[in-house]
Amino acid sequence: MSVSSMGFVLASLIILVLYYGPLRRLRWQFLLTVSLAMYTLSGVVFLLLAVGLALGNYLVANHVYHLPDKPARRPWFILAIIVNLTALAAFKYFVGVNAWVAGLLPEAIGGYQLPFTQLMIPLGISYYTFKHIGHQIEMYRHKGEPVAGFGRYLLFTLFFPSVSAGPIDRANRFLPQLDSPDCSAENVNLGLTLVVWGLFKKIVIADSLAVIVGAIYGNAESFTGIPLIIGTWAFAYQIYCDFSGYTDIARGTALMLGIRLEENFNRPYVSRTVTEFWQRWHMSLSFWLRDYIFLPLAYAVSRRVNANRLLGVSNEMWSYSVAIIITWLIGGLWHDNAWPMIVWGGLQGVYLMLDRATLKTRKRINKKLRQRPVRRTAYHWLQAVITFNLISLSWIFFRSETMHKALYILTHLFQVVPKLSGFGTGVANSRYLHLLVYIAFMEIVQKLATVESVRAAFAKPAVRFASLLILSLMIVFLGEFGDSVFVYAKF
Repeated sequence: MSVSSMGFVLASLIILVLYYGPLRRLRWQFLLTVSLAMYTLSGVVFLLLAVGLALGNYLVANHVYHLPDKPARRPWFILAIIVNLTALAAFKYFVGVNAWVAGLLPEAIGGYQLPFTQLMIPLGISYYTFKHIGHQIEMYRHKGEPVAGFGRYLLFTLFFPSVSAGPIDRANRFLPQLDSPDCSAENVNLGLTLVVWGLFKKIVIADSLAVIVGAIYGNAESFTGIPLIIGTWAFAYQIYCDFSGYTDIARGTALMLGIRLEENFNRPYVSRTVTEFWQRWHMSLSFWLRDYIFLPLAYAVSRRVNANRLLGVSNEMWSYSVAIIITWLIGGLWHDNAWPMIVWGGLQGVYLMLDRATLKTRKRINKKLRQRPVRRTAYHWLQAVITFNLISLSWIFFRSETMHKALYILTHLFQVVPKLSGFGTGVANSRYLHLLVYIAFMEIVQKLATVESVRAAFAKPAVRFASLLILSLMIVFLGEFGDSVFVYAKF
């Protein structure tokens, strides 16, 4: 059930009534029951798989925590990681492996398929697998406490607002809230605001942009130049409004239940570097990759580079570069095992490596411009524009189903085309203008939300009610309603 569907909205209302009413003394048990019931809608077999993996991880993590030292914990820890990754790979990557194998076979037997490659991908397996692995690492390192009770751990992994597309929560932050959820009126109001704001971003902006992106990327080789640039920029905001819209709805729903989920987005397109971008975009994933893959890798590489400098490059830069490239190749593979996605991940690693290599230069420029505020502001805007376009270039691989399409778009982006009516896409110019207004409105609102005086004004009941009413009317009259799904739900 999509979190933007009317069914989810109605189900959430019923859940809230029961949560604050007759079942208020059994709140987390009720949430577990609801989460299991909703997950069952994706398939009983997938539910059994999710429960089985959760039970195995719960038992192993608790056992590992109580072992005396790391040598004793290591075999169990490695076993848990292997089982989790095998389950993820078995369901998520076999279809891609089958396509790759079939492409290697002669045409006469090209119809061959590997066993079990027609399996569907279980709902949220990428997300709850990372939750399991993160918890195993914490228990292996003796950080935090083991979970008291399997039901609580199962709720942590399958919590219904966030199971399909995150955020990727940490057990030590999520679980304590089950015993004392903050069910204040303020949290209910703020949660409702997040839900409506998320619906606005998804239905009014993302789904409208999807029409433009689909018209261009669905027939990319019919276009050159301006339409491809417009389509790429449109996708940058489509995926942002789609994914952050989902996160707002998930976080808002949880907040109305007194549970605060991880923040996942913080105005990423104002970032002045790619490093800053990944501190603002899909934050729960990027921090997971940092804590559990990048930092251990960087430490391991630095221990193996004995010299202070190797081939003229410092030990620190070697360890950072190797670790960041590997980390983001894994990040790309986590999304999908298709080549465009792996290239997308590799590009993030290259961008971040170049960020680190130019850090001292950028600091010198900032220092020189410290006494020239106008030039400094202009320089910061230039950095943001460059970063946005670098990220947009990488989105080409993310959006393209094949390397052929991605390379075609890259090599035809800057070819001038004379046809400008509707940019040759069949989409009316008025839609582009409307969407520019919607995006500008969103960015202004998100900027104002960081201003303390505006936040104080919004806390007033009359202002909040009027704002929610206006947003709701915009959703009803300006929204693109249909059978759209969230982009990240497929991962």
